[in-house]
Amino acid sequence: MHISDMDISETVKVFAMHSQLLRPLLKRQGEEVSDLDLHTLMTQLHILEMEVSDLQTLRHRRTHRAA
Repeated sequence: MHISDMDISETVKVFAMHSQLLRPLLKRQGEEVSDLDLHTLMTQLHILEMEVSDLQTLRHRRTHRAA
């Protein structure tokens, strides 16, 4: 399935599933991760964290305006 064919819920589920697969690999083989791969992973996680935080802030503001 191509990413453009997935809705947001499916995409979140795929991300979570892949994250669960990645965690034990990092624990077992983390020393073998290249600096570039580690940087890429950290950057992507940071970007997602910022996006989710912005979305939570937006939802919080909308909820308080509606109340």
